[in-house]
Amino acid sequence: IALGFADAPEIFTLSELPVTVAVLVALALVVVIRDDRKAMLLQLGMMVFGMVLIGVATLGYDAGLVTGATWMVLLGTGMYIAYVPPGCFLFDRLMGATKFVGTAVFMIFVTDAFGYAASVGVILYREFFAADLNWLQFLRGFAYVAAVMGTLCFGGALLYFANQTKTTQPATAATGD
Repeated sequence: IALGFADAPEIFTLSELPVTVAVLVALALVVVIRDDRKAMLLQLGMMVFGMVLIGVATLGYDAGLVTGATWMVLLGTGMYIAYVPPGCFLFDRLMGATKFVGTAVFMIFVTDAFGYAASVGVILYREFFAADLNWLQFLRGFAYVAAVMGTLCFGGALLYFANQTKTTQPATAATGD
């Protein structure tokens, strides 16, 4: 409503189609990389990019450089590029890069649970602590907070795992000893 699309419910479908294509292309790029370390670092880099995109898009919207519809597409792209990799490949690639023996199922479950809890937390925060803001004002502020916090957290993870995995040697075949 605040962006002027109250009479255009199809905007949700139209705005999410480019987001879907962008995320699928990004994930396809990761699939073709055979080296677990490189793929993991690329995914973390994509996650940082997603958070930066959210911040830059919101700055652009606030400055009048992008329309509301473009802002919606850029926010969706940034958020999904940051959110989808852990549920798809990141933890598998992390385990491959660190030579950790196990499965990614538990960590995928944890990130999904955190995502759902965070969604509920954001709504509760908005309703009880920021009710004086309309949804557009709240989203703009939240986009900046998410962009800064996400960039710092994902960027920190990228630096940490780049450092931790640079000396990890590939597993060798058993010698029969």
